[in-house]
Amino acid sequence: MFTPSAPHSETAPLLDRSADMANIQKALESKALKQRLVDYGLSPEGALAKIGGLSDEQVHLLATNIDALQAGGMKNSDIIIILLLIIVVVLII
Repeated sequence: MFTPSAPHSETAPLLDRSADMANIQKALESKALKQRLVDYGLSPEGALAKIGGLSDEQVHLLATNIDALQAGGMKNSDIIIILLLIIVVVLII
């Protein structure tokens, strides 16, 4: 028999979806990122719409990774590839 897990345990950090979405939107405002999305046939608004369908945990993971990628000095193309992979996974699911 399966036992349901608690959606938020006391040790799990609280997720702030609006702050995470703000971080993602800030990253999507980059000129280079906008151009790459257009090159792949997706507008920044379309990307945000697709990201809006993610769960809170997935949005938090994406926002955290965007911060880490920018702090680590990765290229915008790397960020775009990660965003596109996440969008493809969401479409498949």
